[in-house]
Amino acid sequence: MKEILIQRPSFLRVIVASDFSGLKELLSTVFGVRGKLAVIADQKAFAVYGEQLKSILSSWQVRVYTVDGEAEKNFSTVERMLSGMNKDGFDRGDGVISFGGGVAGDVAGLVASLYMRGLKLCHIPTTILAMVDSCVGGKTAVDLNGIKNVVGTFYQPSAVYVNVSLSKTLTQKDVKSGWGEIIKYAMLCGDNGLIDRLFDENTVAKCLEIKKKFVEEDFFDEGARRYLNLGHTFGHAIESLSGFTLSHGECVVKGIYLALVASRKLLDLSAEDFDKGVKTIASKGHDLTCPFPLSELENPVAADKKAKGEKISFVAFDKGLKPVITEITVKELFEALQK
Repeated sequence: MKEILIQRPSFLRVIVASDFSGLKELLSTVFGVRGKLAVIADQKAFAVYGEQLKSILSSWQVRVYTVDGEAEKNFSTVERMLSGMNKDGFDRGDGVISFGGGVAGDVAGLVASLYMRGLKLCHIPTTILAMVDSCVGGKTAVDLNGIKNVVGTFYQPSAVYVNVSLSKTLTQKDVKSGWGEIIKYAMLCGDNGLIDRLFDENTVAKCLEIKKKFVEEDFFDEGARRYLNLGHTFGHAIESLSGFTLSHGECVVKGIYLALVASRKLLDLSAEDFDKGVKTIASKGHDLTCPFPLSELENPVAADKKAKGEKISFVAFDKGLKPVITEITVKELFEALQK
């Protein structure tokens, strides 16, 4: 078992383990030993692990509200859950648990931040992507008008419990998606060895330690934390255009590839560095090609939540594949892809 402590903007305890043996103790420190817990769960994950989870939560009054994938990551789902909690008598002394991947975590975080102006929140991620990335950082969101994560809040959970053994029942598509975010962290820290690891407690802890540094320095995503958006400018656009049929992680890898392409013109990235970067991001078998004409990406990129006026904050690569943030217009960015 590994423990990561995040100190800002508020204290967050993250446990990374290979089973659920420490979960009840952690939840007791957060929620006390009685009261109501709203479990906002991915439908598929709960079908597999729900009985085990309910057994662990037997000391509390549990109400389960399920969400089924990105298609339900919207205001209607949030309203349904808020209404259900209200009818079930939740008050400010009660809590919220997310159980699932990024969708369940984002929705649960938003619900927890809104209900009675804030309930305590614990994330229990069940996908690799959520374990190594989205469970930490306090971002909550829903999609709007086909644009990913355009409405949300920043809301720090009180605890996170990662049980890496849950990854054993994931589909190959979900596994590949999770490795997309691990590839992002490898590119950010220049550690290709991170990709060569087996998926275990050490891999999760390494990714979350990297993210911890950015989150503690810049929780509200106004400066250094923007580096974590590597691959996401194009990735979110591709994901949205696919109608969310392509997974987040595979879209991020496609986005990193386009960032490498753009960096050849923007920052004179050498052919040697470009080839090295491509080799790294393709090492887990991801398809790097964009399934849409580049012109179709322009509108969703311009509508991205990171845009400010005519410019966006774009993470590109400088000499030696060093990530750098550049403020650039959408027009300039897409011109750089034509080289």
